[in-house]
Amino acid sequence: MSYSNGPSVPLTPTGGPSTWPASGWHTAKGSGVPSHRPAPAPISPPPSTLLSSAAPGPWAERAANELRATGIHRERPGAPDQAGLTGQQRQIAELAAAGLTNKQIGERLFISPRTVGYHLYQIFPKLGVTSRAALRDALASPPEAD
Repeated sequence: MSYSNGPSVPLTPTGGPSTWPASGWHTAKGSGVPSHRPAPAPISPPPSTLLSSAAPGPWAERAANELRATGIHRERPGAPDQAGLTGQQRQIAELAAAGLTNKQIGERLFISPRTVGYHLYQIFPKLGVTSRAALRDALASPPEAD
């Protein structure tokens, strides 16, 4: 057996090429060998409906906030609200309007202060504001119809 950089061919004890496929995971992965694991079942019921049946408590409120931050809505999942803000953008805008710094908002939502700044950069033009003080007023008033 020589040591070369060419293709490796398994050899039989007599020194000839083997008729068996080369050993290794690549022979079974993606080769049409059926998997022994069944397909995962769909999640039922949807996570947004679980909160309505959950007992009220501190965890239910936190879970509702987390779902809102992910953009999941019971009426229309993933759709932006009337101002065009996603769930997380809405939550960041409300916290910024309340006077929290980017660092404080990031600590509450478990995201970096730079991510908070990015979201605010996206939020300001959507609401037509240029400062945090104007942000509070924009969130309090309904969006104007064009």
